[in-house]
Amino acid sequence: MRSILVLLAALLVVLPAASATGGAASTPASGVTTATADSLSRVDAASDRGDSLAAAGNASDDPVIVERITVNRTPDRAGSVRVDVAYDLPENVVSFTVESTRLQRDAVSLAAATGFDRRSDGSFAWDERTAAPTLSFTYDVAETYSRTVLGVEGDDWAFVSLPNPYVSWRYRGTAPTFETERRTAGTGHASGSYALDGADSTTSRTVGDVNLTVVVAPTARPEATADAYAALYRVGLRELDAGFEYDASGLFVLPTASVSDDVALGTSTRYSFWVQDEYSSVAGVENTPAHEFVHTRMGSFGAGSSRWLTEATAEYYGHVLATNTGAGSWSEFRDAVTVEREAFRDATLADASTWRDELVPYEKGALVLAALDAEIAARTGGVRSLEDVLAYRFSDDDPYGDLETYENFSAAVVATTNDESMREWLDRYVAGGETPSVPSDPDAFVLNDSMDSDDDGVPNGDEVRTNPFDADTDDDGFDDAADPYPTDDTRPADTTTSTTTDGSSSMGAETTTESSTSTTRAPTATSTASGDAGSTTEQGSVVDSIPGFGPALAGFAVLAVALAVARRE
Repeated sequence: MRSILVLLAALLVVLPAASATGGAASTPASGVTTATADSLSRVDAASDRGDSLAAAGNASDDPVIVERITVNRTPDRAGSVRVDVAYDLPENVVSFTVESTRLQRDAVSLAAATGFDRRSDGSFAWDERTAAPTLSFTYDVAETYSRTVLGVEGDDWAFVSLPNPYVSWRYRGTAPTFETERRTAGTGHASGSYALDGADSTTSRTVGDVNLTVVVAPTARPEATADAYAALYRVGLRELDAGFEYDASGLFVLPTASVSDDVALGTSTRYSFWVQDEYSSVAGVENTPAHEFVHTRMGSFGAGSSRWLTEATAEYYGHVLATNTGAGSWSEFRDAVTVEREAFRDATLADASTWRDELVPYEKGALVLAALDAEIAARTGGVRSLEDVLAYRFSDDDPYGDLETYENFSAAVVATTNDESMREWLDRYVAGGETPSVPSDPDAFVLNDSMDSDDDGVPNGDEVRTNPFDADTDDDGFDDAADPYPTDDTRPADTTTSTTTDGSSSMGAETTTESSTSTTRAPTATSTASGDAGSTTEQGSVVDSIPGFGPALAGFAVLAVALAVARRE
């Protein structure tokens, strides 16, 4: 009987231990945090009256100055487009002045001025009597869009660059707010920079906080859908934190047949851009929509020693966006930033007088920024990037003057890396005529670890030894997720064998054997193909999968022995 009591006491010790062990085993393995698709942190930037209605949150009693711009393709008058700019002025405005640089162009003429008196300096002063003063302009347009015209027209459509009048006023009492409304007389769309009257289709998509409108001319044939353009914007707005903030953007697709050969493939002004239909695809690393989108975020870096950054940032980050969204491969990215022509390699980016080709900032500029981005990552242990340098441009205190000089840009790079020797690097490749090597580490260009850029079933952050931009790193015909040896093309996935207990062979099996006893790999936590954060898959027996089952079984065994001893006694 004494032995029974001893065994029962042991049982009381074992069972609580079994319960505690089961609780610990049921704790899920830690997973990878996934960024919210449309989550985005952005910096304050200069407001653009063209793409937003500033009075949306104003009380109805607050004074508001409303500017209304209407574009009319005037179908009865070929070769011209009429642009009316009208103003609604509240009662407390006592003077109002409008200036327009458009009148300095030969292709623009004043058609009428109602309620305005023209001054000797070219500005227009309100007569203080007319309730809705209006200025009307006539734009000369051509059948072919060239550098000398402000617009182009087809049989039943017209596209023009919009005026951006500078206005000033005096008032009594409460300060009026200002808002701008833009519209077309017919079907179409007017953004902050462009208008297309007589559009074949107009499609709007909401991307985060931005309303994207895709406008297609009647004879244009876009090579991407509105959803594809929206996907580009979505990743760009989410991942490129440094940039101008806006709430609306227009993307206009024009027929290449209506664009002169001396005109760019696309052009951005403020937060909207147009692109030729033959170059409107978002496939490939070097795609024009990605380049122009980056322009809407980065804008211009002035006409000084940082002038090269205007096109270099658009070209480089356009390549990065395309690669991260799966539009192009790693090899295409490296090809895109490779510079071979001597005219490009010998140029000094900070000195435009050395540029023998206008494409220098596109070609050498993109390579230098790629190398600089990789250099910053290497010197900071992957903590900082080129985006941190550019963020200074959009900060409230603006310590480096919008980065519009080489001195300010280099100072921002040194501040970002906390490494004074970075100035020597910049002196060689930006202020000097040397050309850096093409970066070889793809990890330096990953925008988001949770994305699966190469669509191989493995998130970018989990591709430790494999290439996040190449689904088949070792080119053996098997995607990295399905290849047991993704970096070794001498051990193809379809020939992996293991011997089972009966001596037969199984292809690609996940089990191994020792002598004649079949065993199973130790359970390991691995991310599932779905990419859900925190989800794990473990291999093991049914017994192992029930928390505390093993220790509990041992307890029952002790109890059985106790009963046997009791019977014997």
